[in-house]
Amino acid sequence: GGAFGSSIIDHQMMQMLYELFDERNVNAFAMKYQQSYVELLENMIWSKCQFTYNTEKYHSILIPMNFIDYMSENVKSADNDLENYLGNVQSLCDYYNGEQLIKLTTDYLLIHTDVWMKWFDKCIERILYHCDVILSNDEMNNGQCKYL
Repeated sequence: GGAFGSSIIDHQMMQMLYELFDERNVNAFAMKYQQSYVELLENMIWSKCQFTYNTEKYHSILIPMNFIDYMSENVKSADNDLENYLGNVQSLCDYYNGEQLIKLTTDYLLIHTDVWMKWFDKCIERILYHCDVILSNDEMNNGQCKYL
């Protein structure tokens, strides 16, 4: 937990939701459907805990049905089709080797494994930076520290 824990990934997942569906829409959903919003957050955490880098191209987050319905009604797109809208959010749905990084089905938000790895790397980068700071300390760098 904390500054070096998986809460960093939670924050990145929320930023993704805000960018995909607009922060105002996500917050309005949270106020209107509190239980479903908590369910969504729990599903995000569960999915994060279940993630392993394997041969699967996508790792999914189960989305409450009323979240998809609410966003379909409130996200503004040219053709009012939420799936097409997501395909056009270029900042997060960039194509990688011809594959969309984020997809939406009727039940799941599918996130490409490379995006998950980037989120986990952010966690690790902070830990490595902290270790570098510790090791650059004179007391640690004078040969007395054998293991860290």
